[in-house]
Amino acid sequence: MKLHPVKGRKSFNDLKNSGSRSKTGNFSVVFIASEDLRVSFVVTKKIGMAVVRNRVKRRIKAAILTEMDRLAIGSYLIIPYNDLTLLNFIELKTELINTMRKSAKRYFDKKV
Repeated sequence: MKLHPVKGRKSFNDLKNSGSRSKTGNFSVVFIASEDLRVSFVVTKKIGMAVVRNRVKRRIKAAILTEMDRLAIGSYLIIPYNDLTLLNFIELKTELINTMRKSAKRYFDKKV
């Protein structure tokens, strides 16, 4: 399966401004409900050089692809805070998926 990005400036700004946010030590995840699963990343230069930022994005994508069918359908914005190349893959996947689920749960609890 393939991850689809959040497309368009309006969609991205809606997600960033009105989505529900969850934070952990390494991630901030913003969620808003939509018709299909869309995932976008904001990896700042604070994380490191381009090689490190690209590696972080690849590791996040791989973690999401392994758990894709267990996530709530919607748009996610993932913002890593640290160089995630120092975490092993199991720790990264567990923390990311739990943060994504927590963000989606907050969104649906807020809507009720």
